[in-house]
Amino acid sequence: NDLPLNEVVERCANLPPDSFILHGLFVVDAAGIPSEKNEALRRLHQSANAPLFGYFESEFGLGPIGGHLFQNSRVGAEGARTALRILRGERAGSIPFLVLEPTAPVYDWRELRRWGIREAGLPAGSSIEFREPTFWERYRWQVVGAALFGVLQAALIIALLVNRARRRQGEEEASLVADISSKFVGLPPEDVDDEIMDAERRICELFGLDFSVLWQWVDAPPDTFKVTHFYDARKGPQPPGQMQDDMYPWAREQLLAGDVIRVSSPEDLPAEAARDRESLQQFGIKSNLALPLSLGGEPVGVLGLGTNRSRRSWPDAMVDRMKLIAQIFANALARKRADQALRESELRLSLATDSAEAGLWILDWATGTFWATDKARAIFGLSSGEEITMTVIKTVVHPDDWNLVRDRINESRETGCPLDVEYRIRRGEGDERWIVSRGRPFSNSAAGSERLFGLSMDITERKAAENRLHQLSLVVEQSPVLVIITDLKGKIIYVNRKFSEVSGYSLEECLGRNPRILKSGECPP
Repeated sequence: NDLPLNEVVERCANLPPDSFILHGLFVVDAAGIPSEKNEALRRLHQSANAPLFGYFESEFGLGPIGGHLFQNSRVGAEGARTALRILRGERAGSIPFLVLEPTAPVYDWRELRRWGIREAGLPAGSSIEFREPTFWERYRWQVVGAALFGVLQAALIIALLVNRARRRQGEEEASLVADISSKFVGLPPEDVDDEIMDAERRICELFGLDFSVLWQWVDAPPDTFKVTHFYDARKGPQPPGQMQDDMYPWAREQLLAGDVIRVSSPEDLPAEAARDRESLQQFGIKSNLALPLSLGGEPVGVLGLGTNRSRRSWPDAMVDRMKLIAQIFANALARKRADQALRESELRLSLATDSAEAGLWILDWATGTFWATDKARAIFGLSSGEEITMTVIKTVVHPDDWNLVRDRINESRETGCPLDVEYRIRRGEGDERWIVSRGRPFSNSAAGSERLFGLSMDITERKAAENRLHQLSLVVEQSPVLVIITDLKGKIIYVNRKFSEVSGYSLEECLGRNPRILKSGECPP
């Protein structure tokens, strides 16, 4: 207290760098000016250019750098407790002395940083107070919360994007199935192959597949599957022309049983499919999906989809959509086969009728109109563009035979019996022809017959031949000459009336016998 406080502060501000300031208890300076101790400490701390040391624990945190601090607060507390004991009647001499152990050195982290003192240079066992928390220590829960919020938000966004992509993919797949289905409705049989090839291309492009192959079931021996439609995005190894029994024996059995085969990797196949695994590896197939095509429980073919570049899975949603497309293909191929069979049947029928010089026709009961081939129109002398009705037929049929024709047609309609009638028609001027018409009623409901399918042939020449033969027969029969007719084996097949009158042998007695019997007298007189 020999110096005014201002001078002390000034001197502290001009100390050499390796000095330190030891703070005492300022109450009144040399100028007689009283000073609250913390005010003096504050001013010294602001102006000092060297570390400031203090004695008391109560001053720690107000400027001193730290050290072994006197526990003045504890001393005061213990003194108060001792005073209370004396006031309560205890003798002061009976109260033992309390020795306070020296405390571990403690330092102010802020002052260490101010004066550049390293923590490693402090005495062993030192503790550091007033350490400013790091950003992480101060805001870690806020950071963790914000990070979790960001992660959750990112996860939600990713989930929404994935769900959106899946929904869009599902919409595209459903749209593809609907579009393919609409294209095959009423599709002409001759366009089926082109539409199947285009559908295979679109399937591979949408699902990222490398190839699509359609095998059709061939009933002709040996029963097997044959490739008829194939699309390869990379023009890779081509599959065989037909599925040999020893190439995919396990898959063939499964497909004929109506089972779908999903192969994400050839290694996933069961042990009994070892030969199938070899075939897949031979053609470089990484993954494969095979769907059976059937109609009414009968095999139609197999739709195969796969990859050569990488492996992939076959989710249920995709398999279900592929089943729909496979069924569309099966129906289209069945219609095409039926159309081909019908055309072949029509061709065979046409060849048969042409060779027999017959004309086909169909009578619709409801409208009373006829559909007729060109050959049938030519037989009746009708033009190609003329509508044929019962009225038109009446004008063509000979008047004497019309009632017969009409009655036979009505009888066939009412009873369902086949039609078989021979009659005459008139074509042009004086051209009279004999016609035979045969037909069968047809019905596809329980209401009765709806149409009459038939054919007609011109039998004018046959009738003329029969007439000539009849006339010849009359001439022979009435001839005054004995007539015997035999077959190539020499057996009697005819004798005329004059022969019977002269020989006394009737035709029945001579049929099948040799003419020598007449000489041997084996026949009765």
